[in-house]
Amino acid sequence: MNVILLMSGGVGSRFGANIPKQYVNLNGKPVIDYVLEASLRSKLADKIVVVMDEKYKNISKLLASDKIAITNNGKNRYASLKNGLEYIKNNYKCDNVLIVDAVAPFIYPELIDNYFSKLDEFDIILTGQKITGALCDFEGNPYDRENYFMSQAPEAFKFDMLYENVDYDTKFQAISSLMPKDAKKFVNFNFKNNLKLTYDFELKYAEFLLNYQEERNMQNFDNISSGESFETKGLRKYLLRSKKKKTTEWLNNIYLFYKELKNKYGNFNEFTLNQSSNYGLVILISTNGNYEFVLKLIPDFLNRYKTEKAAYQIFDPSWMCKLLEYDDNNGALYLEKLETINSKIFDNNMKLTAFFDKVFSTSIEYDQESHQLFEKIIDNLNTKLKKINKLPLFQEKFKEKLEKAIQYYNQFSDAPLKLIHGDLRIENIMQFNDEYKAIDPIGYIAPLEMEPARFIISDVFHNKGYDCIYRINILLNFFKKWFNYDKLIYGLYIYYVMIAYNSVFENEDDVITLYYLNIIDRLETDLISNL
Repeated sequence: MNVILLMSGGVGSRFGANIPKQYVNLNGKPVIDYVLEASLRSKLADKIVVVMDEKYKNISKLLASDKIAITNNGKNRYASLKNGLEYIKNNYKCDNVLIVDAVAPFIYPELIDNYFSKLDEFDIILTGQKITGALCDFEGNPYDRENYFMSQAPEAFKFDMLYENVDYDTKFQAISSLMPKDAKKFVNFNFKNNLKLTYDFELKYAEFLLNYQEERNMQNFDNISSGESFETKGLRKYLLRSKKKKTTEWLNNIYLFYKELKNKYGNFNEFTLNQSSNYGLVILISTNGNYEFVLKLIPDFLNRYKTEKAAYQIFDPSWMCKLLEYDDNNGALYLEKLETINSKIFDNNMKLTAFFDKVFSTSIEYDQESHQLFEKIIDNLNTKLKKINKLPLFQEKFKEKLEKAIQYYNQFSDAPLKLIHGDLRIENIMQFNDEYKAIDPIGYIAPLEMEPARFIISDVFHNKGYDCIYRINILLNFFKKWFNYDKLIYGLYIYYVMIAYNSVFENEDDVITLYYLNIIDRLETDLISNL
């Protein structure tokens, strides 16, 4: 029997919070939840024993799991360890035990299973960190750092060996040092981001690392157990909040579809979920660690799949990501793999100029017969205005802004209509070899002068340290090489109103909507009033 012993009895005196650090909020949930989630998802763990002050047992819903037992903590770590080991001894026939810390949120289920598996061959499994700085004692005597390492949890033991040899009165932190010298030991040096929260400022480090890890979290197809495995931050932000039933059903269908994928492409076994996509799933498929293609899955109830597929097929391949194949039954687009670009390099970038040259020079004239799938921006504005009474917030404010946007659209009465990408924000421009290409087209029918608007809006959003009008003027001057300055401003205003309106539904609070409305007001007072 394999048992996880989760140490959660510390008071966190160095952390400075009014509750123990393992219960402090980290990205919306208690720190301990990250450890509990990994433990509960382990395939090889049979039971989880949590050593904690029972007054905190209601702080996490996960603690109510049938797989979890709780026992009281002691006055220090070794006293808590004793309580935990005694509980395991008295209640289970335990073969192996894995000791984990409630304040180390980066543990993951595959690591837990790996440690339990290694106990078939070894007596002790340790997590080690190499010492990278100079090593000396307080008297200045130097030591060869290659002969030492820092020992951390998680650490796994044959249970009987640990129970019989641990000394609860020792002054040393490393439990492994108490074990028999002939015990067979393995040290894992590959768990490099094993951050243990000790001080309050480390919460910020953890938030950053969790977001970074979540964006790049590679999963194994064999570990997928249900549609929940495909839930991303973007889906939780919008579709799982506003259309939960339909989205949950769709994710369960995706769970079945991924099995078809594995049969179709039997040589791949790993994937990485893009966490930011609000309207579907974007999955980077890997073969032996090398990304081969991107799979985009779009829910059928959004009515976006056919439009996006058509846009990929119509736009010029010199600047549009290549559509490799598609699956209409599952709303799946198979796309060539592109590289993410750091938005900071867009400033004064010659490749960006070359990219927009291609976008504008290969623009497609609107053809009513062949472009029936695509929506006109003016129709989008009128539809929003007609549905203004259904808007849950800021009805009068948006009524005013939509009416102005429709009025400003008249400035384009002499401009030919084009099929535009419609969502050329920074995140949707990526690198392919030595050039830029675009992904995720919406496909709007509009004057071409409106195409730069989405890029400008995203740039301003990513550069909030600047005054918005200052940043907008930088971008307007960049796009003046292609378009009339006044029409760029009117197009930008129209797009800001559309984006602000959509944000009412896409975000849980009104902070971002108010941010956009403030910029719309600034456009009116600082730019449009001077035209």
